[in-house]
Amino acid sequence: MKDIFSILRNGFVRKDVSEEPLPDDGTKEEKQEEEPECRKTFEHQAFEAMGRIYQNMDQKAKPSDRILVMLQEIMDFYQADWTGIISLDLSVQVWTPYMWISMRTGVMGWTRIQPIEYSESFDRWVACFQEMKELIINDREEIRESEPEEYENYVRLNASAVMAYPFNKKQKGFLLVRNQKQHIDRPELLKQCCPILVAEMNEESIMKQVSELPKPTLFDLDVFPEDSDIPVADVVVGMFGDPCVKTRNGMISLSKNHSPIAWRLFSYLLLNQGKVLSRDSLIEAIGRDAEVSDPARNLRDHIYNFRSLFREISEEEIIENVRGVGYRIGKNISIVRDYEMFDRYLEHAKQATTNFSRMQCLETAVRLYKGKFFAEENDDPHITDAATQYHIRYLTAMEDLLRTLFEAGDYDKVQKYAGMALKYESGKMEFYYWLILALKKCNLDQRAMDIDAQAENNLDEEEYHDLCVALKIQIR
Repeated sequence: MKDIFSILRNGFVRKDVSEEPLPDDGTKEEKQEEEPECRKTFEHQAFEAMGRIYQNMDQKAKPSDRILVMLQEIMDFYQADWTGIISLDLSVQVWTPYMWISMRTGVMGWTRIQPIEYSESFDRWVACFQEMKELIINDREEIRESEPEEYENYVRLNASAVMAYPFNKKQKGFLLVRNQKQHIDRPELLKQCCPILVAEMNEESIMKQVSELPKPTLFDLDVFPEDSDIPVADVVVGMFGDPCVKTRNGMISLSKNHSPIAWRLFSYLLLNQGKVLSRDSLIEAIGRDAEVSDPARNLRDHIYNFRSLFREISEEEIIENVRGVGYRIGKNISIVRDYEMFDRYLEHAKQATTNFSRMQCLETAVRLYKGKFFAEENDDPHITDAATQYHIRYLTAMEDLLRTLFEAGDYDKVQKYAGMALKYESGKMEFYYWLILALKKCNLDQRAMDIDAQAENNLDEEEYHDLCVALKIQIR
């Protein structure tokens, strides 16, 4: 601990103290005594604060609890009424409160900072972040005329004074205090705490992945059958049924992380990978909401939300901002999509030279299908067109597979795949046909009668009549 304090000592000593001799006016001795005493007082208090932080940050506690210990000590040190961490994402020009303590509302209580703030009105903060230098506002009235928009934000946030220091490692943002009453122009403690803070935030992110998300390998992901020929990739995307994105660190899905518009936006970008899509085209793709006064900002919010979800399972950037143009799927990230693999195996089935290899390819293809493309209802023509096309291809492939399996005498698999197909399309006569035939071949007459009753209920009168005729012909 002594070595740590001796290292930190340099961080707490002011670098701008003048080395010029004091004038000999009879007060020289007094001033020489006062100035070192001032510095000693600040250093002493800062060392004590750091000592309390190290002592109270129990290594067995959760990273979030250790961060709160640090924030509380910082708030006490500066005698502030609020201290916290702001997380930045300047690629979409937004920032969000990550963790905070308020003297009035306590730990993570109500705060005036919105869940999403926009950086356009905080240009000086952005400049400080880019230059990695502190920002100090001792009195907001001093910037009332020069920075009116920033001033209005301070009024909204009840901030008469602010002091902040940026961090820009794996985590990006500011550590800050509001309405500080002590050491009002000495950000050294904030600066010394930033590396510790980043380390704790990184550990918190890792623990969140461990506790909330599964950690499968690509070959365990149920998007693909275990025996399918999956290329090595950073990300596996499943768009059939409930959309999901999986990495080796976990999964996010529409059903678990419900934000249909953000997922629709991601789907549209995915279908156009390799292209940079303009903001206007993306706004049209997700649909214009009459209640949204600023569509461009609304678009940024949805992009930010999806990127935040993805960061829980990957360090890669899955949606990139191309400045002045629009957005695209990250060009440096390798993605395997279930619908591309579906196409791949159907093509292999066409080229197969034996019934056995053809059946294997068809089986793999139909097992990839988990329901219609992007099952969430929406009116986006790009997604609905893809959903219709893939559903038709699935029905054709499944009918081909059932016929091939029946001809090969594999009646158990006919039952398996026909039952699977009826979950996604209960109005397809051919599926009932092959299932009933396979059941009869296995002498499961009662089960065949039950399926016949289902067919009568789900098919229209003409289709059911055709089914009965076909079955009689086949039975003969």
